[in-house]
Amino acid sequence: MMTGLELFAFGGNDGGISISASLAAAGGISTVSFTVQGDAGAIVLPGRPAASAPSRRDGLWEHTCFEFFTGASEGGPYREINVAPGGDWNIYEFDSYRKGMREDAFAGAPVVREFVAGKSKISFVFETTVRPGTLINLCAVTGHRDGSKRYWAARHGATRPDFHSNWISLSPDFSPQS
Repeated sequence: MMTGLELFAFGGNDGGISISASLAAAGGISTVSFTVQGDAGAIVLPGRPAASAPSRRDGLWEHTCFEFFTGASEGGPYREINVAPGGDWNIYEFDSYRKGMREDAFAGAPVVREFVAGKSKISFVFETTVRPGTLINLCAVTGHRDGSKRYWAARHGATRPDFHSNWISLSPDFSPQS
């Protein structure tokens, strides 16, 4: 089962790049893929010291990171998975819209399967044991060399970027529903 989405920058200023995302699920593993094309060299990719292993970190959304949200019902409990290009990660659980945020103590670290960065393309793939619900959101935050940030999603609210709403509903064959 797989679904693909084109992400759009909130406010329409894409900074000369485009981002597509896809989600595949099989055998209890969710594989989340992002492809950034265009002026990818303008994006700041946070690193970590060479001697340190990827670890659970809070606030990854303050820099370039890729996100996967999943839940079963609008307004109900959901999970947020954040993974930075360097492999740092966190998984949060929520009781309802932005309420009851806590780290998912039982979730294992997402595994970065691919990270390739060039001047015109970034490819980033991670796997997680968090299975998709019937509602998803695939999103990204990109930090840019000029100091700006852009917020990417398939759907945005009218007044501000908000990845915790504007869910995409999946049909039984895992394709997006209108």
